Amino acid sequence: MTNDLVAAISSVTLNAGTEDYWRWKATKEGSFSSKSAYGLIKSSRIPGSQVSLDKETMEQVWDTPAPQKARLVTWRILRKRLPTCDNLRRRNIHLGEEESMCNACCHKAETINHLFLECPKTTALWNGILNWLGINGPWPSDVEEHFKAFVNMGKSKSRKFLAALWMCVIWILWKSRNDSRFEGKPWDIQSVLRDIKVRLWSWNKIFNLSNHELSFSAWMTEKMARGSSDGHSGRRGRGDGRGRSSSTGASSQASDGGIRDSVAQIHLAGGSGSAPTSSEDTVPSSHSSTGRIMLTITPQG
Repeated sequence: MTNDLVAAISSVTLNAGTEDYWRWKATKEGSFSSKSAYGLIKSSRIPGSQVSLDKETMEQVWDTPAPQKARLVTWRILRKRLPTCDNLRRRNIHLGEEESMCNACCHKAETINHLFLECPKTTALWNGILNWLGINGPWPSDVEEHFKAFVNMGKSKSRKFLAALWMCVIWILWKSRNDSRFEGKPWDIQSVLRDIKVRLWSWNKIFNLSNHELSFSAWMTEKMARGSSDGHSGRRGRGDGRGRSSSTGASSQASDGGIRDSVAQIHLAGGSGSAPTSSEDTVPSSHSSTGRIMLTITPQG
């Protein structure tokens, strides 16, 4: 080590009469910039802790009409940055074996993918959300791939609604996890599912996520049944103005590979009703509490 230090010093030529000055080696000009400092921090990260998102995913996150706090939590989740137990270990914050377990199921270590997708309780929650939308099928077990699949299953007009729904689920899950871990509150899937629907209702009224004229009671209780996907288009039921639903579906044969593309248009007609508002998301009083939601979904497969 001493020899290396001597060799490094001997290669430096000192100019007599020249004053010493500071030089930032991360830039060619030698001047400090926040961008260059951030680049140094990124290059020195622990392997596996740095996750880059593609441009399309980043735009979907930040362009989604949702509260900033929900978009920020989503961005941190997709980049594997939330302080879950596995991430705390990477930062040399070591917890006990019991504290490192998922406090929802208490069977596996808490990781981002387990907490938000793989835990039996969160799996049941996602099943409830998908059942509400009237869709099913296998889903990725990685949060980034899950986000992409969930958002992109809809046509372009529906994707912002689906992205906001995904963010709402993730945000409420994170809040429920913290309430359980730090305040001892029990996990109750039905309560969490109700909180998600209530919060999404308020977001919908604030950000106009969909062309909705749906009553709050119908929003909370109606199942968004998927239209027919057997190759025939048709009408399934007819709305009667009391919160019942009607849906139409159609499928077409793709010209390039014979792949059937099933499309469901979800139409819920609601009557009168009122919704509780959130203290965190103020709902403008000018909005009506009745409406219609039109959601187009392209099932995967």
